Amino acid sequence: MVERDGAKGSWTADHKVFGRPLHHEAVSDLQVKDGQIVQQRDSWSWSKWARQALRFFMQRA
Repeated sequence: MVERDGAKGSWTADHKVFGRPLHHEAVSDLQVKDGQIVQQRDSWSWSKWARQALRFFMQRA
C-alpha cells in the first residue's frame, strides 16, 4: 500500500539457516522522500523464526 510519504508491504522468503529450511513472513514499512526510500523497518514474529531456525539448538538443551 503506497501512501503520500511512505509505503507498506508484506513479503515472504524461503531460505536456509544453519542448513535448515525456514519460511519467513514479514511486513515492511518504508519511508519515502523525493522518490527514494530513506528508511525501512521490517517486522516479523521472532518466536516463529527462532522455532524454525534454532530448533537444533533447542533440542540439545
